[in-house]
Amino acid sequence: MSSPADTVTDDALDFWDAPTAREQLAKYWLPALFERFAGAVRTLHEVAPEASRRAGLVAIAKRVVRAAPQTREALASDPALARWTAGVEESVAAGAPDAGIHALLGLLPRFAVGVAMREGGDLDVPLALGPTGLARIPMDGRMLQGPPARAVRAQVRQGELITHTRAALQVGPFELADGAAEGGRAPAVRALTGADSLAAVKPLAAGIKILTDTAPRALAEAAALSPVLVAIAQATPAGQAATSPSLRGCIWLPAPEEPLLVAESLLQAAAHGKFQLVDDAHALVESADPPRLRVPWRPDPRPALALLRELHAEVRAICWLRALADTPWSNEVQPRLSALLGTARTTAEVLATASGVAPAGVALLERLRAEL
Repeated sequence: MSSPADTVTDDALDFWDAPTAREQLAKYWLPALFERFAGAVRTLHEVAPEASRRAGLVAIAKRVVRAAPQTREALASDPALARWTAGVEESVAAGAPDAGIHALLGLLPRFAVGVAMREGGDLDVPLALGPTGLARIPMDGRMLQGPPARAVRAQVRQGELITHTRAALQVGPFELADGAAEGGRAPAVRALTGADSLAAVKPLAAGIKILTDTAPRALAEAAALSPVLVAIAQATPAGQAATSPSLRGCIWLPAPEEPLLVAESLLQAAAHGKFQLVDDAHALVESADPPRLRVPWRPDPRPALALLRELHAEVRAICWLRALADTPWSNEVQPRLSALLGTARTTAEVLATASGVAPAGVALLERLRAEL
């Protein structure tokens, strides 16, 4: 019989199949997300009652929260609902001008369109387009097109979208979404759009192909937890991807020319999504903001949970790189493996002295140190 410590470490380091990943999302992420969504709707109704009434806020929100269980699970897996919800939370907290609130209200009908399409419903609703004239349909990926910053009518008949759209772009098992076709909060990255986004297809596909050949279980888990990619401008030579605990379902991923670096960035970013669910289930730290810790490569002290998340992703990448030692990638692997081992071992040493780590976090840390 496995112990609680074994459960934590197995969840964190084993690779889930797609049904298990979706089950975990439905169990832990979906309730939290829909609670936040309901709160965002109430807040909008309070701060902008007239604009909310004109936008049909309450009717659309009811359509979303009363959707069938399978539709709600799809909404939780897609990044759009989380981004919209976080966008409302951030805008209201910052006292954003009315234009920002109106823009978020204009995006809301996309969710009603997605629900109608999945549930065989009928709908005829105006839908705001982004600054480049695009609007992505949640859970589907197709994009409505029209004049920039204007509205088009989205029409659904018995679940079939009859308004002209551009097909979703698939790269391996992921949808590659145009950076300007989505709305709501995003990490502090520069998302690519238009021709720049399309130019990222080839390098992203090359990196995904490496994972297809060398780590298919990791790739399947990543696609289940984060089915949408957004290409971003490469911010650092390391080509690191971006994720956020409050914005799940999407990875913002740079597309450098080195396919191995793309593959590693995707692997580490996907590990962050896995780690977040493990923390949802097992509470890896004792409080939301335990004492912060310093590492040599950061000027600011870091929360223990953030360092544990980074260590988990690095160890997963290290295990994968070690497995490539006798492959055609061996020469490229060694320098990166050495660098990762150095940072991971330092992080593990720092965490070993940390207070505020819960028993589940201690068990995970011990397993990660053993892997190193």
